[in-house]
Amino acid sequence: MTKDERSKIYSLLSKFYPSAKQLKDQAALTAYGLVLEKYTYEDVKAAVIEYASKSRYFPHISELVKNIRPLYSGCAQRATKEDLARMRRFIDKMNSEER
Repeated sequence: MTKDERSKIYSLLSKFYPSAKQLKDQAALTAYGLVLEKYTYEDVKAAVIEYASKSRYFPHISELVKNIRPLYSGCAQRATKEDLARMRRFIDKMNSEER
């Protein structure tokens, strides 16, 4: 996740938790960023929304990570957006042939 994407996550958290002191603490934000940087923006955003739907309290980083779908184990790296776009053509073709 990029720095800009982390900023979007912090902004989303501020919408759910407007009085959260953690969002004003640069050290806390840096710590959150260190943990969250290995996940995709979409996965973290989904985890924030899932957590916020169940709790009115600002999440501890471990609570967010519990809601992030597991990283793909066994893979050397995750597919990039370009890889996914290339695969999409084949997936769509397979799906249309099955109908």
